[in-house]
Amino acid sequence: MKILVAQIIGYGSYGKGLMLEELQNLINEKPGAEIYYLTCSNTFNACYFNPYSKPEICYLCKEGKINSLSLIEGNFQHIKIEDLLRNEDKRESKYFVNNITQVKFDLRYENFKVGESALSTYISTTRDRDLELVEDSFVKQLIYNGVSLYIALKRFCESKDINVIYNFNGRHIYNRAVMDVGLATGIPIFNVELPRVGGAVEHFENVLPHTILYKQKLFNETWANSKLAEEEKINIASEYFIKRRSGTKVNARSFTEDQHKNTLPKDVDYGKNTVVLYTSSDDEFAAIGEEFSNPYFKDQNDGLFYVAKLFHEKFPDQNLIIRIHPNFAGVDFDYAKKIYALKGKYQNVHLVEPDSKVDSYALLDVADKVITFGSSITTEATFWQKPVIMLGKSFFSGMNVAYEPSKIDDLEGLLKNNLAPKPKTGSLKFGFYLIKGGAEANFYNRDNKGLTYFKGRRLYFYSAKQIIISKIIEKANRLFGIRIFVK
Repeated sequence: MKILVAQIIGYGSYGKGLMLEELQNLINEKPGAEIYYLTCSNTFNACYFNPYSKPEICYLCKEGKINSLSLIEGNFQHIKIEDLLRNEDKRESKYFVNNITQVKFDLRYENFKVGESALSTYISTTRDRDLELVEDSFVKQLIYNGVSLYIALKRFCESKDINVIYNFNGRHIYNRAVMDVGLATGIPIFNVELPRVGGAVEHFENVLPHTILYKQKLFNETWANSKLAEEEKINIASEYFIKRRSGTKVNARSFTEDQHKNTLPKDVDYGKNTVVLYTSSDDEFAAIGEEFSNPYFKDQNDGLFYVAKLFHEKFPDQNLIIRIHPNFAGVDFDYAKKIYALKGKYQNVHLVEPDSKVDSYALLDVADKVITFGSSITTEATFWQKPVIMLGKSFFSGMNVAYEPSKIDDLEGLLKNNLAPKPKTGSLKFGFYLIKGGAEANFYNRDNKGLTYFKGRRLYFYSAKQIIISKIIEKANRLFGIRIFVK
């Protein structure tokens, strides 16, 4: 059996630990297999973690991979992207890039979703959701690299008769090149991800980890296959929501830990019926396919202005409080700044800015209804027995976690009528998954501080010599514009 494990990006990514886990497990479980472990190792100067081609980061990435691979026991072959590339691959990629008139989401090279994946990397790095500055950015360099990788890797997999591919996540451009090679050649590909904090791993066969129905399948299976008693499962799932409310990091960054407990916006008459709308940081899902496209509005901003105007015209005796997602703090692009046009626009519409110390959970307590665009507060509000109206797509779509209008004209009726909270079942399955989901890892662990470990050794680790060299490289590049000691 011939296996490819692709761990393209190594600096700053927890994916490094996950793919080391895959490599060691495969060596142990398939001792007769021919296993290839693919890394970038400074073949490319730019990536998600190093978009501006800082040479000291390339150096630390390459050296860190050498360090971490020393922890692997058993036989495998470490290959670098540069080992696979031919000059004709680069010429073909250059020709493709030179003929791009505009980088769009639907741009493809053969079956490789170049535009979607390159823009996913670009938006995640810059927060430029509406691509205001994309044409003068690093994105064409990413495309050139990605297409070169796709061509070379496809040839490698076919010539070596690779039987199965393991790949980290699959969303960003280099990882998407690996995934689309698998799909193009018919080789089964497993995108590897982290389901939760701790030592756990999950696999997504031939799909991205963001695939809604596949993700819901995991929620349901984790709940149904657990040998715990129903009451114990409910208690564990409830713990997730209780910890989130307290500001404890459970599975991701807590955006409420710096907020002032029980603080509410001033100048709001809380004797009136109050609806709280929580925005999403929708740039995170701007480039992962049509599945997350909003079914009601062009984008979230369009929805915000629609709902605010609706309250002004149809519900003047109710409050609408809009809590802008804290993740928007510091975002300076037009799509983020446009929201502030709602400040003071309507007497009964109140805006809570992203860096406000107002307590998001105190808002939840005073809400008679909650509106979301699909963020995790959807499941939290339902758990705390608030009726939720969801105006976007999410991992909870169709799980009966929220009211989902069939058309936007139905929103007025949902706001006018008394609504019972949805059952907690869907929220509990989601919370349980984020505590117990995935298969237990043998060597990998990630704690709630974001630190990653492999075989008890913290990643990333460097020798004193490597740290000193990285500082020399940084200064040489900054002062003299040269890249030394990188290759």
